[in-house]
Amino acid sequence: MAPRYLKLKPDELKRRIKTAWQLAQQCRLCPHQCGIDRCNDEIGFCGIGAQAQVASYGAHPGEERPLSGIFGSGTIFFSGCNLHC
Repeated sequence: MAPRYLKLKPDELKRRIKTAWQLAQQCRLCPHQCGIDRCNDEIGFCGIGAQAQVASYGAHPGEERPLSGIFGSGTIFFSGCNLHC
């Protein structure tokens, strides 16, 4: 299974990257929305700075079709606990 983002047009991929960095500048990437500037490697509630680390990833064929379309979906799990359950 090839990642779908590889088929994005360059302008769309750049737009998505820019949006992600904007969310990280006043961190709104998890439900805690702590507002720290991860772009400057500040550490927020999650304990992660600018460079999040991927713990595991893989294909996830079990999602409902409205969520995954005809190509399936994937899962990405990051290291560190971002919710402190």
